[in-house]
Formats: sequence, C-alpha cells, structure tokens
Amino acid sequence: MVLTSRPTATVRVAVAGAADEVRLSRTSPSFSTGNWDRAQTVTVRLTEDDDAVQDAAVTLTHTVSGADEYENADPAITISPVQVTLMENDKQGVTVSPTSLTVTSGSSGTYRVGLTSEPLDSVTVTVNSPSDSVTTTGPSGGSSLVFTVDNWNTDQPVTVEVAPDTGTDEEQSFTLMHTVTGGDYAGVGVPDVTVTIPLEGAPSAPRNLSATPGDRSVTLSWRPPASDGGSAIVRDQVRYQEVGGSYGKYENVAGGAAATSNIVQNLENAKSYEFQVRAVKSAAAGQPATASATLSESAPGASANLTAARIFSVANTATPGLAPPTTTRGRPSVVPPTPVASR
Repeated sequence: MVLTSRPTATVRVAVAGAADEVRLSRTSPSFSTGNWDRAQTVTVRLTEDDDAVQDAAVTLTHTVSGADEYENADPAITISPVQVTLMENDKQGVTVSPTSLTVTSGSSGTYRVGLTSEPLDSVTVTVNSPSDSVTTTGPSGGSSLVFTVDNWNTDQPVTVEVAPDTGTDEEQSFTLMHTVTGGDYAGVGVPDVTVTIPLEGAPSAPRNLSATPGDRSVTLSWRPPASDGGSAIVRDQVRYQEVGGSYGKYENVAGGAAATSNIVQNLENAKSYEFQVRAVKSAAAGQPATASATLSESAPGASANLTAARIFSVANTATPGLAPPTTTRGRPSVVPPTPVASR
C-alpha cells in the first residue's frame, strides 16, 4: 500500500480481520512526510495445523488515521478490503508399512498403520482377514485400531499370526483388507497387506549358483541356502534341460547336504542348457536356484583325440599296454594309453 499525496503529518493504516490461523507481518503501517510515496508490504502467513479441514476465507479491512486531511477527509477515504483464501495442505490418508509379509506356519509378523492428518474425532481402522488360519491383533487386543485426536500421529502395530500346520505342499497367499470409520476419515482408502505362507518348513534356494561349461560337461557350484527351514537339510538335487526342452527328473548330488558342486556329464557340445539345484529335507524340498550355460563346439583337440582313440582301439585291440575305450551311458569316452615299461 502507498499514499497518493504528501500528508501534513504521519498517516497510519490499521489492518484488521485476521483469524487465529492468520499472521500479518505488520498490522499498522505508517507513512511520514518523508516516505509517503514508498509502498509498504503486508505479508499474510497461514499457520500450520494438523487437520485436513478446509478453513473459511478471511477478509482483511483497513482504517486510516493520523493527518487530518486523511483521517477526516470528506468524502472519507476508503481502502478496498482484501479477501484471503486459506489453502489446506493436509489430506486424510492411512499409511501401511510394509504392505507384504512372509510368515511361516506357527509364527507371526508385524506391520504398522498410521494417519496422515489429525482427525476431527476418533477414527477406527479394522483389519479383515480372509482365513481363520491368519489372525490379526492390534495394541488393544482385537483386530481394530483406534486413533484419537491425541494419539493420531503415532503409528500402531498389527501382529499377524499364522496357525500351526497351515503350510501345505504349495505356497499360500492371503490379502488383508482394511475398513475405516469415524471422524472425517469415513471412506478413505487403505492399502492392502499381502501375507505369504511359504512351503511348510522348506529351505530357501541355494545361493550363488554358477554353471561353468567344459567339454560335453558343465560344472555347477553353489553356496548352501540362507535358511534351512528350521531343520537339517538332507541332500541336494540337480536336474537340467536343453534350452527349449523340458526338465528331466531331479538326481541326488553325491556328498549329501555338504555338497556345494556337481559335474553334469554326457552333454552335447554347441548346445545350451539350464540347470536347477535345490535343497531337500525329509519332509519338503526347497525352491530351486537356476543357472544356464552354453557349451562350445568342442574343447581344443578333443575331436581329433577321440577319433584316433576309436581307430587305434579297433586296429590294436591286442597290443599290450593299450586300454580299450570305455562307455558311459552308451557314449564312448577317451582313455589314454597306458605306457609299457621295458628293461
């Protein structure tokens, strides 16, 4: 604001009408004979509140006093009122963290629920479980959480318990849904929580599985599972397939549960394979780890050696010191000649 002419004395402009939530940088700017032509600013600030209620607009009015020609002007000097619209920056909302849990049979997990703004009255969040095997409990003992105007900004825990013997031979998944009532929160959406029940007592997948190709073979290496599922792992098993084909049956790995490597033989060079390794307990098999490898055309010199060995063994079957070729699962393998010592 600024005066339009030099006053004979100081002029004051009183600003009124500010509500409790409105703060003014100055409420009575004054203009002297020296600064009358320099504009003065009144800054309007809205104080922060915690609710999500839209406050009504505020009208600021002005009254002039001081120099006679301004205070008692005829006609009276009027200043247009200023209407201030108060924009609400809070919004009703319900937070949930985390939104997924993995809980084994006979154990429990926890997630937390909170409000994003102060409610006008108490708000109740009710957890709805789709299965009798999965129960939910809040701080008060039931499946409902109550947020008041005093505790609304404190998250509340929900304990999810899975009954014993709930596990099956398949992984199970349940969705916990929520309803909200009370205050100004009726109808506000709440994220769901997914509860996964893994295979009953199954170990996790072996870690860091790698597949290193060789000549008609692949060497698999891995680390034990991070979790044994609550009891000892008995053995590891391996299966494989040519890419684009189908898996064969699992075969036990020599060495039992202590094994961390295995060589898969009798493969075909120049082909790609996928391998799976899993840990097995007496009652359950864990999820497999998967790795792949592509075999090259052949190892350096392998084809020549194999051909020579075949021809040599046929033409020299009676020659002392030469071992005949052996066969593994119908495929010949090369055995080098045994040197003969002579005096």
